[in-house]
Amino acid sequence: MNKKHLLIFFISGIFSALPYVFSFLFPLSWVSFIPTIILLIKYGKTVSKRFSYLTGLIFGLGYFGVTYHWFWYLYPMEFAGVTPLQSIGLMLLCWAGLSLIHSLEFGAVTLLYRLIAPRSRNILLGALTFVGLFSVFEWQQTLFWRGVPWARIAVTQSSAPALLQSSSLLGSIFMGAIITAVNALLAA
Repeated sequence: MNKKHLLIFFISGIFSALPYVFSFLFPLSWVSFIPTIILLIKYGKTVSKRFSYLTGLIFGLGYFGVTYHWFWYLYPMEFAGVTPLQSIGLMLLCWAGLSLIHSLEFGAVTLLYRLIAPRSRNILLGALTFVGLFSVFEWQQTLFWRGVPWARIAVTQSSAPALLQSSSLLGSIFMGAIITAVNALLAA
């Protein structure tokens, strides 16, 4: 893997987040992680730990940068008693800050993948390892002060009633695991 692959991670992150912006694109969630997973399975054990972390960070910047676009809809925030300039600063801080925090955390997913990915050439096991790590990442997003459920992959399925009902029965993390598993199995 080289620096050119970072662009693929970034674009994959953007495409994975587009269903948050345009709900009719919900089927995109079922295939948008494929480039990321293919690169992780193919090169996961051969890159340095630093570069492995960087790939997750870059993916996260694309993903969370688009996902948290809605902060800009809060402008001008007169309801909070702030000036328009303060409102822009506050929205920029929230949008960029939360995107960066969650991107830094997603870097840990790709780093952990590099550390625990199967040493064998079992592609299916490598794909399922990513699914498990991604599910743990979504779960840990709800913990602590910065935990927000806004970026769960199951939220992208809000335009699909049958999938939304499955999420109400099984939980959003399980639904996210199913979506990620479909991506991973297609990638494998």
